[in-house]
Amino acid sequence: MNANLRKELMAYYEIDNRVLGAQDWETGSRMGVVLEHLLKITQQAVGAGKQLLISDITFRAASGRITIKLVANSQKTAEGFTRRLNDLEIDGKKPYVAQLGPWQQTKTIDDMFTGRADMSVEIVELAAFVAGQKKRDKEREKRIKNLKRGIG
Repeated sequence: MNANLRKELMAYYEIDNRVLGAQDWETGSRMGVVLEHLLKITQQAVGAGKQLLISDITFRAASGRITIKLVANSQKTAEGFTRRLNDLEIDGKKPYVAQLGPWQQTKTIDDMFTGRADMSVEIVELAAFVAGQKKRDKEREKRIKNLKRGIG
């Protein structure tokens, strides 16, 4: 491949990689709209305010995960919340995979709540997108490396 053509192609690939990266960022940002997920998740709470209370939520867009700290009147109530999240279907798809951490029988902010647990909730589409993004980034890098070596 002639040097001028390789130089032009390299410039094109670098710009194209940035455009594709920006498109990935935009798509990931749209998928990670936290308020929409928080609404859907909290709607699945069993006896919200009476049997179960969410005390803290942490969202990690880079992994597509939400961590929920909750207190409940029983382990059974916390497990019911987890089950409802895992059973939820929207447009024929299950958007979340929830896992309840160890139940800790303990005093809480109110006597009606007898224990606490942490729950990890994976936003399935976002987690898959994030995993694919790493692969797409490597493919874009590989394209430029191959061109530098004279392959592409």
